[in-house]
Amino acid sequence: MKFTEAQLESSVIELLEAEGYPYVLGEAILSASRRQSSSKTSC
Repeated sequence: MKFTEAQLESSVIELLEAEGYPYVLGEAILSASRRQSSSKTSC
C-alpha cells in the first residue's frame, strides 16, 4: 500500500486534533499575523 504525502498530512492532523491541538490553515495564521502587525504600527 502506498502512503502519499496528503495521506500522511491528514493522519498527522487527525492525531494532533485528537490530542486537543486545533487545526488552523496557514493562510489564516498569516492573515492574523498581518492584522496584528498592522494594528501595532497604526498606534
